[in-house]
Amino acid sequence: MKIKEYYQAIINIEAMLTITDSDGLYFEEPLFTVVELADQLKKWLNAEKGEFIFETMDDDVENLLVFKPLDGGWSVYSAWENRPFSDSLTTDELVGVVEKFISDVKEGVKEHLNLDVEKLCRL
Repeated sequence: MKIKEYYQAIINIEAMLTITDSDGLYFEEPLFTVVELADQLKKWLNAEKGEFIFETMDDDVENLLVFKPLDGGWSVYSAWENRPFSDSLTTDELVGVVEKFISDVKEGVKEHLNLDVEKLCRL
């Protein structure tokens, strides 16, 4: 794999990212670098699952998406949030959501762009 191809896939594939909680819409961004997020989330899944902080190569915003351990669960934060996240997630719930997101990104990119990001980014 060429490094240029990897970075182009990481930052140039954008899609709608919507996050909801029990109170409704928490976060919505129509042009989010979803492959870059999926790539970082995959690395987080394979690590010890400490605090996750997503900062994109495509923007200077810090703490774009954060998963923080809190009182035996996980809380979600974002610099772009519409309001505070109202739920606490268990580790199993968070891992399940993350795994589904990664799967959806792989399938969506394959379906719409005919690109296998699993091979390119090791998702």
